[in-house]
Amino acid sequence: MEKDMKREARDALGRSKIARLATVSAEGFPNLTPLWFVYDGARLYMNTREASVAVRNLRSNEHVVVLVESARGGIVRIRGTALFTKRGSIRRRATVRATLKYQVSPGGLLNMASSIAELPLRARYYLERIGESGVIVIRPHIVDVLRRPSSDIAPPLVSETGP
Repeated sequence: MEKDMKREARDALGRSKIARLATVSAEGFPNLTPLWFVYDGARLYMNTREASVAVRNLRSNEHVVVLVESARGGIVRIRGTALFTKRGSIRRRATVRATLKYQVSPGGLLNMASSIAELPLRARYYLERIGESGVIVIRPHIVDVLRRPSSDIAPPLVSETGP
């Protein structure tokens, strides 16, 4: 069972596109931020702006929870600690991995081709933010897979009925 859980978590971290990063503000208010991420087998990396709510929260509380949906129907929950860095080598490594995952992959190329008209706008957006970005580096401490409740106990999280 433990081996299957680890495999499911690894698969989800390799395939999922969006992670939900939970942080807590200095005043104790929770915040949930959806972010693109990459996983290198030991750490998660999320590119974001230094002025983001998540980064502001990390400055006062390094403890985080990350949620990633598994293709097998579970939710991978990672509890750990995080830091924000602008260090060049980490940023470059995270950016290269993210580019391979989100832009150069078959799905990423298809997405880029379908939104080719938006490329000048995207380029301007990123050029205006040079110097503002960095990387949230997450060190997992506890990784587990949560199962959705069975349908006889609670309604499904996602409705399977259509219009």
